[in-house]
Amino acid sequence: MVSPGLKLLTPRALVLIFSFTPALADEDNLSDAIKNGDFIFDGRLRYENVDAGNFVNNADGLTFRARIGFQTAKFKNFVFLVEGDFTQDLGVNNFNSTVNGKATFPVIADPNSVRLNRMSLGFTGIKKTTVSVGRHRLILDNARFVGNVGFRQNEQTFDSVLFQTKVIDGVTLTYVYVIQINRLNGSKSVVGQLDTNTHLFNISYDKLPIGKLTGYTYFMNVDGIAAASNQTYGIRLTGDQNLGKGVKFLYSAGFAHQKNYKNNPNSYSEGFFEIEGGLSANGFVGKVGYEVLKGNGVVGFQTPLATLHKFQGFADVFLTTPATGIEDLYFVAGYTAKEVKGLGDVSFTIWYHDFSPQFSGADLGEEIDFRITAKPTIAKKKVHLEFKFAKFQGSSILPDIRKIWVTLGLAF
Repeated sequence: MVSPGLKLLTPRALVLIFSFTPALADEDNLSDAIKNGDFIFDGRLRYENVDAGNFVNNADGLTFRARIGFQTAKFKNFVFLVEGDFTQDLGVNNFNSTVNGKATFPVIADPNSVRLNRMSLGFTGIKKTTVSVGRHRLILDNARFVGNVGFRQNEQTFDSVLFQTKVIDGVTLTYVYVIQINRLNGSKSVVGQLDTNTHLFNISYDKLPIGKLTGYTYFMNVDGIAAASNQTYGIRLTGDQNLGKGVKFLYSAGFAHQKNYKNNPNSYSEGFFEIEGGLSANGFVGKVGYEVLKGNGVVGFQTPLATLHKFQGFADVFLTTPATGIEDLYFVAGYTAKEVKGLGDVSFTIWYHDFSPQFSGADLGEEIDFRITAKPTIAKKKVHLEFKFAKFQGSSILPDIRKIWVTLGLAF
C-alpha cells in the first residue's frame, strides 16, 4: 500500500510517467530491467536500555527492523526503486516509543511502524546528471543539517524532487525541493509526517590541494513546527595531508549563519562554527574538535533535519539547541584492526564531550561514549555487530543519563 503522504510519486503518477515515455513500451527490455534488478534487504535486531535520572523506571526495548525493497536495472536511462520499512518490538517493550503511551518510562524512539520508506523514479539520460522524483533518503555532507537519522530503526526520508550533476570535473551540484518530511516517529504518529516547502542547495569542489570545499544554502519552511523554519548559509572544508610513514593529518572546519524564515514566530540571527583536527596512523586515530551552536537566550541555532544522534553525544540530550546556545569541546580516540579472523574489521572508538552554554547560564554537563563494531561477511552477506555505551553526567539543570545498545544487523 502506498502511503497517502507520498505526494510526488503515487501509482497514478507512475502510470502517467510511463504512458508518456515511449521507450518504456518495449516489454522485453522492461522485463530485462526487472530481471536484472536488485533485491534489497536490511534487517536489524537491537536491544536498548536507558537509565535516566529524572525517571523512576529504566527503559528496556528489544526491536527488529526490516527494510525490504527492489530496484530495477537501468532501462532507457530510467531506474525505479521501491522499499518498505517494518519495525516491531519483540515483547521487551518497557519504554516510551513516543506513540505507545508509556510516559513513565524514558524514550526509546523506535515505535512499531509499517510504512513506505522509499519509492522513486530516477532519470540518468543527461551526462553525469541524475534527476529523481519520489521519496528519498537524503544525506548531505556529514548530515549536520540534512540526514536520514540512520541510527534509529525508523529512518527519516523526504518526499522530494532531486537534481544532482557532476558535469564539471570535481564539482558536485545538488538541489532538492522537499514537500514532506517523513520522520522517525513512524506510521502511527500524528507528527510522523510534516508538510514543508523546503529548498536545499549544496555545491562542492573536491580538487583543491587542501581538500573538499562545500557551500550550502538551505531554506526550510516546516509546517507543524514553525519554530524550526530557518534560512541557513554555510561553508565547510574537509581534508587530510600525508605526513609520511603512514601518518595523516586530518582536519575540517565550517561556519554557518542562520536567520528565521517564513512561518517562524521568532526573530533571530545566530551562527554555527566547527573545527576539528587529528592524526591517523596504522589503524589508530585521534582527534580533537570544537563545535558551537549560538543562542541569544530566547532561541538557539536550529538543525531540524539533521542526523542529531551523530553529534553532541550518543545520549541525545541536546536534540534541540538550548536557547543559551551550546559549546561542545570533544576528544576522540580509536583503533581499527583489519580482517580479524571471523569478524572482519573490528573498531573501537571512545569520545569525551564537555558541554557549556555559549550565551550564558549554568554548565551543561559532560559525556563519555564508546562503541565497538565488527563487520564480518557470512555467506556473502554483510553482517554488522555493534555495542555502544553513553554516559551523560548532568549539571544542576540536567539529569544524569546512561544508555546501552547491542545491535545485530544483516544486509544484502
